[in-house]
Amino acid sequence: MKKNTIFILISALVLVTVATLIGTVAYFSKGFTSDNNVAKAAVFDVDVVGTNGETIADAEFNLDEDLYPGMETREVYNFEINRNNTELPVEYMVKLLPSGDLFPADKNSPVVLTLKRLVEGNWVNVNFETTFKPKNDVEKFKVFVDWEHSENDIAFQGKTGNIKLEVVATQVDPEPVVVDFGSAHITLYKDSTSSKNTIDFENITNFVLKNKKTGKEYTVGSSPWNRKYTFEMKDIPVGEYTVHFDMLTGMSVKEIQLGESYKETIYDAESNPLVITKDKNEYAKIVLKSDLTLKEIKPLDDLKIPSNITIDEYKEALPKKATIVDSTNQEHLVDLKWDVRPFVFDGWKKPGTYTITSEFFDLPVNVSNSEPSTRLEVKLNVIFE
Repeated sequence: MKKNTIFILISALVLVTVATLIGTVAYFSKGFTSDNNVAKAAVFDVDVVGTNGETIADAEFNLDEDLYPGMETREVYNFEINRNNTELPVEYMVKLLPSGDLFPADKNSPVVLTLKRLVEGNWVNVNFETTFKPKNDVEKFKVFVDWEHSENDIAFQGKTGNIKLEVVATQVDPEPVVVDFGSAHITLYKDSTSSKNTIDFENITNFVLKNKKTGKEYTVGSSPWNRKYTFEMKDIPVGEYTVHFDMLTGMSVKEIQLGESYKETIYDAESNPLVITKDKNEYAKIVLKSDLTLKEIKPLDDLKIPSNITIDEYKEALPKKATIVDSTNQEHLVDLKWDVRPFVFDGWKKPGTYTITSEFFDLPVNVSNSEPSTRLEVKLNVIFE
């Protein structure tokens, strides 16, 4: 197959800087229309423009010394891929490639870049290397940067890095019409598939289903507001798919289960991939685990309160946090909730001492429960004086 390609390359070095270069190659085997015996070649007119609407150019943005621990997530650049007068089927490849001392190969930098694409009205995270066939005349992208506090912030002070952005537009053969589609319903857990162990899907990034036959990647989906631990993908062509995503440092995949409840099998990219079938919703459960495990739940100090306290004052006096210790002896705070029932509170004889138990609390995402599991609750002695 002969192809037509536009190649746009952005590369420069400051603290964090982007630069661009654009070129065009025309290469057809045959492609024209005839009007009154006048031949007219097809148009291949893809362009990439920056914030100012002009073709992207060198040093479009420079973060200089604006990066610091604790900064708010910041949009630092946006660009568009314009189809213009191109009527040929095309495929875009977008690469965002950070490098240098600020972005080492082991990916332990606290400075995090995010590439987002506008898909059906929503800005969604995409891989730093993504290939897709455009559905719109204009495809929009944004680049974000943030720096959350971490233990190695000081090691990265003053370091510089480079961001290389590549955009390639390639003429491709028309895609055969796909008639049959299915859906995927992905749920994210930590430690086990117990319903109390679900975690928000945003704890993994760059989620992709890759078709084993065609190599096409599918990333579009959403998490319902009331089920943040799920990711629902629709209109996926039928076929076998492998599952890909990035995790937080210090976490790994315990297992991936496929299928409906009580019929699950263990995912394997080669022997047991995710199979999308016509008009069905296929299920996958991703279970993560952390290198850190729960070692200890520190007891709470006794709560001493006056006997004439009101129930609202009592609720406010209850501790809101507890301290846990992980396998490296690091301490973490966890949020506490209490089931306060008025008839129980009113039935206590005061003065007096009572022991209450918190509701189950959530461990930090980067801390797994012990094996065997520890009940994630704390007891509290309440002393009415």
